[in-house]
Amino acid sequence: VNVDFAASSKADSSRWHDAVLGHAVRKAERIGAFLSVDAYSAQALKRAVANVPRDVPEIPGDVVVRADRLVLRPSNGVLEASDYLSNEHDWVQMEEQVTRPLRRAVYVPQSIADKGKSEL
Repeated sequence: VNVDFAASSKADSSRWHDAVLGHAVRKAERIGAFLSVDAYSAQALKRAVANVPRDVPEIPGDVVVRADRLVLRPSNGVLEASDYLSNEHDWVQMEEQVTRPLRRAVYVPQSIADKGKSEL
């Protein structure tokens, strides 16, 4: 989670990361989608899973660290700005690209884990 440089001296962002991850975990569980974050956030993601209010059934799922290649789809000429996805810094995303393997912490919602078990 980033804060605008001008606001960084005025805004206390120390608890934003955990709050955003908690929200993302609840959303991932509700919609049945994986949640993928940088591997350096693995412990924070595990904390977020452990601290999610029990209003969402079946939490916690699993948090695993793995290497994934991400597909970057064209964005109609919008400038991509990510130092994490590519060696390029800012580029116009006109064609589909596949990243190098990136270490990711991935939350696997219980609903997906259960579905996988039933399909074995």
